[in-house]
Amino acid sequence: MPFQTGTIDAFLAGCQIGDCLHWWGGSPLSKAIEAATHGGPSHVAMVRDPGDRTLAGVKLVESTQVEVPKKFIGVVERPFADELADYQNERGSGVWCPIRPEIRATVNWANWGGAADSQVGNPYDYVRMVTEAYNAFVTSHHLLLISEIADRIAANNAHHSEFCSELWCFLYSWAKVLSPARVPSLTAPLNSLQAAIYGPGVQILGAPLVSDFGYNSVQA
Repeated sequence: MPFQTGTIDAFLAGCQIGDCLHWWGGSPLSKAIEAATHGGPSHVAMVRDPGDRTLAGVKLVESTQVEVPKKFIGVVERPFADELADYQNERGSGVWCPIRPEIRATVNWANWGGAADSQVGNPYDYVRMVTEAYNAFVTSHHLLLISEIADRIAANNAHHSEFCSELWCFLYSWAKVLSPARVPSLTAPLNSLQAAIYGPGVQILGAPLVSDFGYNSVQA
């Protein structure tokens, strides 16, 4: 089913720590990631703190590649206002994915926030992003060989680098929301969109998406 239609104001009023935002962008990199996963989102961010529920007050945690003018690449916490402006400028689309209440009740969100804070400053993981994108492009089911390569890279990941959905998988695996069988370095933004951990998805930016891309339909 298509996503519900919502507003930025509804997101600001209702978002909670741990809720996710999935984005479709207009940049060449965003389009390449979306093409590799058959139209799925190119980015995922998570609500770190609703704050005072203003554009500048809601804080997100994400691994992002913004270079100009902010000059950061890797895991950061930043205002929702900045994220929204980036995708508005790209004429992108965004979907708010609230964590389902029964799952929300199982997580110590203060501790989850601390785990998110501990990742800030980790560099962006370009090597494993390419591995993930290749795996998603070759098959909808992860290839054993690619999985083994990803595991070896993860074991030797001295710098603890992460791309956006890799960070998502780490944080929700840490919270025991996801299966331990999931491999963070083979987790595309589409995989984070499809994981069955959310309530109804609400589109808050962009023209109506033509599909829900299997939203909330794959066993966590």
